[in-house]
Amino acid sequence: MAKQTFFNLPQVKQDTILNAAMHEFGEAGYDLSSIQKIVKACGIPRGSFYQYFEDKEDVFAEVMFVISERKMVYMKPVIEGGQELGMFDLLKELVKAGVAFGINDPLAFRVGKTITASKTLDLNSFIKKYKQKIYDRNQITEEAIYASAMKNSLERGEIDSRFSMPTIMTYANKTMEAMAEMYWSFMANEGDPHAGDNILDEMIHVLRYGLSSTNKPG
Repeated sequence: MAKQTFFNLPQVKQDTILNAAMHEFGEAGYDLSSIQKIVKACGIPRGSFYQYFEDKEDVFAEVMFVISERKMVYMKPVIEGGQELGMFDLLKELVKAGVAFGINDPLAFRVGKTITASKTLDLNSFIKKYKQKIYDRNQITEEAIYASAMKNSLERGEIDSRFSMPTIMTYANKTMEAMAEMYWSFMANEGDPHAGDNILDEMIHVLRYGLSSTNKPG
């Protein structure tokens, strides 16, 4: 992420640089974005950029941290207020919170989506390098997100106790990403913020009970 020299800058200047970077990534995507356009937009010499960041990936990581902070405004109330929720209900509420974030902060949402669209960013390396730093700076862990809900679901018999927590968390994360993508696409096509609700309910049902016609509630 950013060098200490960046954090030594006044907050206003930090915000100016990151806002310029966010708009560039949002408009051009990660692959086609330009450091030259970022420095021009925020009015700093190109040499100063390299005093603050190693490269484009470095400033992108700092932008993603800012986005994660914005997104946590929507996610934390679900995480902190859902102590009685089971895993399936938590996933549903987290997806809805993520979609609310996307509706209310479209630029940040668009920048976030450039990660998976990039052909030049090493996604696995980027996630491994920066994901934990983002969690640390938000003072949260993946375990904390799912711990209470998983415990509740295990006690209620909603989840098979043979599965390990890492397996459940990985499955939950990947499933949530797929649900959010489908929910968002359906909602965007219909032009209605609630258009994806039924789709989300269907996906939660499939996650809970599977696709078999004989595997029904009760």
